[in-house]
Amino acid sequence: MLKLMFALFIASVACQAGAFPLSWVQASPKEAFLEPGGSSAFCHTHKPSSLLREAPPVSQNPLYGQLPNGLLFRLDESRGTGRGYDRLCIDANGNGDLSDDSSFKPLKAAAGVDQIAGGSRIFAAPNLSARQSTPGLKPEFYYQAVLYSRSYTPGLRNKADRIAGILWVKAAQRLAGEIVIDGKKLKVEFIDGNCDGKISRRLNYGDLNEVRVDRWDAKPVDYMILSPEAAGKSGRRASGMLILPFNELVSLNGLAYQIHLRAAGDALEILPWAGPTGELRLPGDSQVKALAILRKSPDGGWDWIVANNIRDRVQLPAGDYRWLLCTLESRDAKGRVTRADGRNHELKRAMAILPGKATPLACGLPLRAEIKAVASETYDSRLYTRDQAKFYGQLKKTVWLTAEFRGQGGELYAQVYEGANRRALAALKEPVCELNTATGKRLVSGRMTLGRDGLYHAQWELPRRAIGVRAVVKVDKNFGSLLSGHKSPLSATYDIQL
Repeated sequence: MLKLMFALFIASVACQAGAFPLSWVQASPKEAFLEPGGSSAFCHTHKPSSLLREAPPVSQNPLYGQLPNGLLFRLDESRGTGRGYDRLCIDANGNGDLSDDSSFKPLKAAAGVDQIAGGSRIFAAPNLSARQSTPGLKPEFYYQAVLYSRSYTPGLRNKADRIAGILWVKAAQRLAGEIVIDGKKLKVEFIDGNCDGKISRRLNYGDLNEVRVDRWDAKPVDYMILSPEAAGKSGRRASGMLILPFNELVSLNGLAYQIHLRAAGDALEILPWAGPTGELRLPGDSQVKALAILRKSPDGGWDWIVANNIRDRVQLPAGDYRWLLCTLESRDAKGRVTRADGRNHELKRAMAILPGKATPLACGLPLRAEIKAVASETYDSRLYTRDQAKFYGQLKKTVWLTAEFRGQGGELYAQVYEGANRRALAALKEPVCELNTATGKRLVSGRMTLGRDGLYHAQWELPRRAIGVRAVVKVDKNFGSLLSGHKSPLSATYDIQL
């Protein structure tokens, strides 16, 4: 007990030791385009009515657009029409006049930029006035101009307004520093994900129906990146790196912390959560490593919270929650890591965290497999009028199969990875499926493919005489160590009515 109290005291002292200094650092184009977040705007062939004045363009077909912050921009061809868009002008002061703004040339090619940007041109330019940004931040951003067609013709200008491309925006600077949590140094970085010149935008949903569990950066927001490698430039490649949506609540190692960025952007304060808290308790053998949950905010919306490095319990402030997805993790005898993401599609299910109470949450292992099949006859209708004997002889039965893997809480597992960089294993995405007769004779066998609906699909044709067919889906030994706790292979059967 004394050891536990001493450990808690040390952690508290580490967090209360004061503010951790931060500074703005420049990111290369390659680093910026690998960051989460970013903003974009369409490039139009028609000049917007809000553009009051501009210097005469060189190209006969300049492109115009409006950034998400409301500022206008123009892409021009300095070498003449059809020679390539190589000048970007942004109405940085927001007065609707491009004639008093500077034009920017594309950056010279750098290592890795062409691979990131697909060979398109990248510009470095401001899109905000200095008074609108966080103090200490130069409002500089990288712009990637991606056009739909390089053979842009003058005739297109005489038609209705067209969308000719997209201008992608990425922050060129980030806040960086070091923090200490539980006696461990961590590298921390804050990314201006929505490119508004500030670190303040949290991931908040006003309606649960707009939450997209397949893409948690669906809204441009700011991010916090934590890496165990406090020194060096390769922190993003480090094992254990955490990418979290910016929020005042951060869950680390199962404990709740409150973070606060000073208005000047020069320091970060991180303290144990001071308000009433409760616990979210998971089954001890669930192998859940991380949780993504929604927390009801005072404004009535829902904040996205990610709890990482958890064991069997998570400390959370008291309030209303919904859970989105959980990540399972395990290691085999050789230290190879296998991860699987399970998504909860029942977001309406409430989950209340009460002060001093533990709320159980069922998710994770053991997994169960489910398979369904539908069969129908297929034929060539043209043969019916020409050769009915051949028509009936060619009748076949097509079987459509779907399979899914679910955890304790009904969450759907459709993505499994190996290693720290989440390299997907083909064997994990494609379970084996067999169609057998009632006597056990195999008719067909093959891999299933993963669909966008999170289910695995397969389609086979069977002879018309086939009856009593049983479908069997199973995951082979390449599934990794996640199933090491299963007493039997992960499989399911389904009797098809033909």
